[in-house]
Amino acid sequence: MCQDWCDWAFVEPYLVAAVADGAGSATRSALGAELACETALETVSIQLAGSSPNPAEAVSSAMHTARDRLLAEALSSGEPESAYACTLLVAAAGPEGLFVNHVGDGCCVVEHESGVLETLSEPVNGEYINVTAFITDSDAMDHVAVGAVTAVINGWALLTDGLYDMAVDRRQHTPHAGFFRPILDAVTRNPSDFSPQLAQWLRSERVAARTSDDVTLFVAARCSE
Repeated sequence: MCQDWCDWAFVEPYLVAAVADGAGSATRSALGAELACETALETVSIQLAGSSPNPAEAVSSAMHTARDRLLAEALSSGEPESAYACTLLVAAAGPEGLFVNHVGDGCCVVEHESGVLETLSEPVNGEYINVTAFITDSDAMDHVAVGAVTAVINGWALLTDGLYDMAVDRRQHTPHAGFFRPILDAVTRNPSDFSPQLAQWLRSERVAARTSDDVTLFVAARCSE
């Protein structure tokens, strides 16, 4: 069963997205990932629809409300909080720039207007690669990675850990241009047809041969005029 979840919303003029990766050993992590994304999107959308939107504050608030939602779900179900363990990335892009909050592995990658690729939010790992932080951890808010770009960008992406070694140099946290540029270019040229093509590729044998983990990729790019 897939334990990743991804969702997005457009709150004019903001594009908001959330991606979560449920812990493989946690019994309700798939539900945790879904609820975390759902709650985070709702929080950001409500705040950005207000009279004085602040995307940086909105994505920060989303981490707290998502965590609170999972802890409440655990209390209601009688399950331990760790049963709902998942990572969480939340991002909002608008006139002010791109703003990201992130707990756990996975990452956010941005392509600047100059064409330079940057890992804006790096994964939070422990002593070992397969050890990370989860939004349900008691000290989760101490491990929130914050990223921001207050300038024009060409595009950005959120991805879960299953794609990390294909997309990013793990030692330097440098995005692989050969992975991201063709994808961003395809989104820019033909956004309406790209989603099914991307989904098909993510389910392909080529990707399966490179990772045994769930894979999720959210991509946004400025469309050509």
